[in-house]
Amino acid sequence: MQNIHGRPEEKRYDIGGEFTLVLAKVRGGFIGEYKRKGSKQTYMFDGSGMTKKQILTIFWDKVRKMQKLQKSS
Repeated sequence: MQNIHGRPEEKRYDIGGEFTLVLAKVRGGFIGEYKRKGSKQTYMFDGSGMTKKQILTIFWDKVRKMQKLQKSS
């Protein structure tokens, strides 16, 4: 879906309070960017050929792994 300016409509997701993920559906999958909590850097993400569920699962798995590491420290 596109906004009034012809650009892909973006959706923002908060992933476990650790990541802010912004996704836009494009032909062939999703593109977007993400920022880690407390970081001033923004990283680009290419999810070509992936579903939204697959992308969100990747980020949630990262959060779970980070939380597990924090608990064991």
